[in-house]
Amino acid sequence: MKQKILLYMNREETEVYILEKAKTYKNILCQYPTGYGKSKLAIEVIKSTQQNNAKVLIVIPKLVLIDNWKKEIEKWNANLNITFTTYISLPKHADHWDYVIFDECHHLSDRALDALISFNIDRSILLSATVKYTHLRVLKEIFHNLFVTRITPREAIQENVLPDPKIILIPLQLDNRWTNQTIIKNPKCHNTIRIDYAQRWKYKSNKTNRIEISCTQKQYHDDMCELIEWYKRKFFNTNNFAFKNLWLKKAGDRLIWLSNQKNEVIKNILNKIQDKKALIFCNSIEQTEILGEYCINSNNADSMKYLDMFNNNEINHITACNIINEGINLAECQIGLYASLNSSEIMVKQRLGRILRHSNPIIIIPYYKYTREEELVDKMKEDYNPDNIRIIENLNELTF
Repeated sequence: MKQKILLYMNREETEVYILEKAKTYKNILCQYPTGYGKSKLAIEVIKSTQQNNAKVLIVIPKLVLIDNWKKEIEKWNANLNITFTTYISLPKHADHWDYVIFDECHHLSDRALDALISFNIDRSILLSATVKYTHLRVLKEIFHNLFVTRITPREAIQENVLPDPKIILIPLQLDNRWTNQTIIKNPKCHNTIRIDYAQRWKYKSNKTNRIEISCTQKQYHDDMCELIEWYKRKFFNTNNFAFKNLWLKKAGDRLIWLSNQKNEVIKNILNKIQDKKALIFCNSIEQTEILGEYCINSNNADSMKYLDMFNNNEINHITACNIINEGINLAECQIGLYASLNSSEIMVKQRLGRILRHSNPIIIIPYYKYTREEELVDKMKEDYNPDNIRIIENLNELTF
């Protein structure tokens, strides 16, 4: 089935369109941004086509999303015989199902797709904000005659389905004056040699000692970039995927390091928006704890308590890493503050969706110039109205 792209449809028009298509197609993929009610749409498809006592399996990435689904099912008066499972546990539910809803279907891994061979599914409804082209090809092979629809956040904003966010960019520069960083080579070696950055080439071939190199922020970043480029060249020259894995791992480590360098800047921004509800996107559990008192992460037993407090307007700021990127509803969250930037297109759109539920959303992105972060910001800007983008060089200029 050739991919269909929906343009210029609001939420109600989209629902009518999909319910009509559901009369013909038994497998449907809806790639819609927040605000289009993907869960409601899936429920309405089942209600419009179901047999008596239909068996429904809902597949979710995390157990924490079950409550959201139960609330949606109750809200839309759906009397369904439902079983929940995660993508990890999906193989345990091989059976006949009248309907399977694959929520956040970009989580359908090779392992999960292989497991579907043992399933007998009458109808499949796949939901996501965005699916990579390579993954989409696989889904079309697995789900026969798959009908695909897609609406981008930019299209939804242009049609006033979603609000047009204000974007505040805060360019930063890595310091090259103060020696407050340490590059460590051969970390498993015992005898330590401490040198400054200018001496690093003298000890490049030394593999028997732990080398600690005192350096500035910029020098530390330059060293990471050199290593990443070396692994990248080795991969393209040898086609050895071990080098590719090291290249990508070090590139991810670089983004985490850049994010951590902004901690004090983020704290200063938070002081300026104390009276506004904000979600701070972090790179790790540790960073959520450094940047906020109310942390939502997989290690914190109080995460759901803090989420409820936030939604009930008892607190204004929450920090989170990946646990809140998808499927979690936030009440009146006006500001998305990016302590961490990510190269994943899926994650970028998921995070945007957490903020676009507010009528006047604001996105604040501090980033380091002349780094990978600047490249990611340039990519993100493509989804935003250029007239709504403001660049400030000094935090004293941060006003709303």
